[in-house]
Amino acid sequence: MENVNDLPFPETEGSYNISLSLMKQEEYSKDLLKIQAIKEMSAVVEGLTEPTEVYAKLKAISHFIDECINVIKEDVITEVEKYGKEGVKACGIPLVVKNSGKKYSYEDNDDWVELDDKIKDLTEKRKDIESKMKALVGTAGYVDGNTGEMLAPAKVISEGKTIVQATIPKK
Repeated sequence: MENVNDLPFPETEGSYNISLSLMKQEEYSKDLLKIQAIKEMSAVVEGLTEPTEVYAKLKAISHFIDECINVIKEDVITEVEKYGKEGVKACGIPLVVKNSGKKYSYEDNDDWVELDDKIKDLTEKRKDIESKMKALVGTAGYVDGNTGEMLAPAKVISEGKTIVQATIPKK
């Protein structure tokens, strides 16, 4: 019998076991899921020599789960609609059917088109200034020889976060 915890990676010799079965909980919460994730990862990380492999597999499992959700989404919508506007609670999680916002086109209005063109032009000019200011970070600035205008460097307000980009190949 196939172990449902192994999807989409069947267990192999020397593999790491991470519980993927749904906990037997009446209700789920972000706090509970975080605690469970910390517990699971603490057990895996202890003595781990290949954290990149575990990370890559978790990213793949995350994508797998998203695809599973997409497969059943229409059936879930049909089921939740039976409960009206209030929806239904499953495992303590409220499920409500909502419509995303409408999209409109304004391109038949000449005033709108004119404003949109101006906004695009101004945005392009702003990006050009931003690019020049970023290049000046760490300097005192720059004086434009033609206009005599001083261009100050951009101020770094945040160094940003270190992330790991994981791109799952299409095939």
